[in-house]
Amino acid sequence: MTRRFAAPLLPAVFYLAGCGYTGDPLPPLLHIPARVTDLTVMQRGSRLVVQFTLPALTTENSGLRGIGRVELRVGTAPNPFDEHAWAAGAKLFNDLRTEPPGAVKYETSSEEWTGREVVAALKVFGENGRDAGWSNFIALPVIAALGQPRNLSGEATAAGVRLAWQGAAPEVRVFRQAEGEQGFSAAATVKASEWVDTEVQYGKTYRYYALSVSGSAESAPSLQVAITPADRFPPAAPTGLAAVEGAGSIELAWERNTEPDFAGYRVYRGADVIADLHPSPTFGDRKIESGTRYRYSVSAVDKEGNESAHSAEVEITAP
Repeated sequence: MTRRFAAPLLPAVFYLAGCGYTGDPLPPLLHIPARVTDLTVMQRGSRLVVQFTLPALTTENSGLRGIGRVELRVGTAPNPFDEHAWAAGAKLFNDLRTEPPGAVKYETSSEEWTGREVVAALKVFGENGRDAGWSNFIALPVIAALGQPRNLSGEATAAGVRLAWQGAAPEVRVFRQAEGEQGFSAAATVKASEWVDTEVQYGKTYRYYALSVSGSAESAPSLQVAITPADRFPPAAPTGLAAVEGAGSIELAWERNTEPDFAGYRVYRGADVIADLHPSPTFGDRKIESGTRYRYSVSAVDKEGNESAHSAEVEITAP
């Protein structure tokens, strides 16, 4: 009699070739725009100028698929500060740009807050209506609009480009754009009605404008002025000219010129030039007649050919 044995029952095991453990399923992305952290607000004339950067990423550091709206609020703040009470009473601006990501500039009138301190902040909402909270808060006092500098003028001087203006606040900020530069940059802030730009180069065109400033507030900009300075300015006249008798000559000496564009000296005997673009502050005149009295003077000449006034004259009788 042949016995038949049933195959033993084994636990079911499944092997999936080429597959590994994939982990738990990830939660769905929330698509909340990252919080703005670079909000700035300043007063320019009778306007508030708001600037910030629209986010390109979500709070989960993934690409943001879209922005639903941006809400800016500006208003006076309760003391002590409470963001909910402030937001409830602040003025809402919801017409700000929402795309593409990047720098945003927005302006609104400041007149309704003149004489008071305001607080500004904003929220960026995703297409699903969710947000990451308020941006950084900005507090600033709003003042009456500053008068802009008037009649801005520029002229080339030996020291540089001299700018002058009228009718500005006690403090003025000057902006400069040199030939070849893409935009203006702040060059100086002065408490005066004029300023000399000593960093210019002859033959290069410069454009300028000015603002009145007070704390974080600025006026509207002045009209621009352009100038191309040219070197028409002579060196300083030589000093200390002295003459002594030499062996068959009259020896002259004077103080050395140290100006950066100096080219040489012009030596005069009476009205006649006896040496032109002489390099050193000494000279020996050997074309003389014994017993004759001579008058000498010296001038300085720069690289553009501008000649200084004459030095004081000296007189001497040839040996």
